[in-house]
Amino acid sequence: MIKEPCMERPVLTQKEREVLSFIRDYWKKYQLYPSFREIGAGIGLRSASSVNRYIHSLTEKGEILPHKGKMRCLVLKERKES
Repeated sequence: MIKEPCMERPVLTQKEREVLSFIRDYWKKYQLYPSFREIGAGIGLRSASSVNRYIHSLTEKGEILPHKGKMRCLVLKERKES
């Protein structure tokens, strides 16, 4: 029997966890992903470039899937909870 390699979740910073949590909560409430401005306002970031940096980092870590060419272009990656 061959076992699949264990895929560990990437380590997220506290702020990355806050961003991800805000995005999930916003989606649950509105069935719409938040804009970068809404994310910034929701977690206390004034700069859109700071939000962009966190979104890029979460994308690189596989927590968010890119969805180019669309408004509110965030898609959360579905994960099986272990």
